[in-house]
Amino acid sequence: MKLSPQVTWIGLIVFLLSASVASNLFVLFVHAGSPGEVLEEDWEARAENWDATQAQRTRNRALGWKLAESDWQVADDSSSFQLILLDRDGAQRPIDSASWVGFERPRPDQRFRGEARVEGNGARIELPLQAGAPLELSIDLTSRGERFTHTWIVYPPAQP
Repeated sequence: MKLSPQVTWIGLIVFLLSASVASNLFVLFVHAGSPGEVLEEDWEARAENWDATQAQRTRNRALGWKLAESDWQVADDSSSFQLILLDRDGAQRPIDSASWVGFERPRPDQRFRGEARVEGNGARIELPLQAGAPLELSIDLTSRGERFTHTWIVYPPAQP
């Protein structure tokens, strides 16, 4: 049975519109979870103190420090890593104290927080979850009286 060109074009348009509606509904239902998925935890406090927030970001850029992780230790129900602070020249700086807030990428509404344990020039961060999924961590640390904040995505190794 041969379809006329008019029926084919109408059928194509109906198919494309239906596919568009179906894909939009899929995205809506999959990603319309808690507002924690799109809102930062402290957005209201940061908005009220916007000048201080921007001043800290400017200070972070001026310091030029970077964070790195090493020495991952993975267990069945937790993982940990060594946090290292590097200055602009790549030399390691001592960490006096560090606190963190983080969440596993697929579940941003379940946040974890803690204090890092200072070890040598670095600090060990203990995560109460299994490794494998990417984590978004916000670090607030001090080194020789200088405050530094940084948010980045950490990719823990899979369990051996």
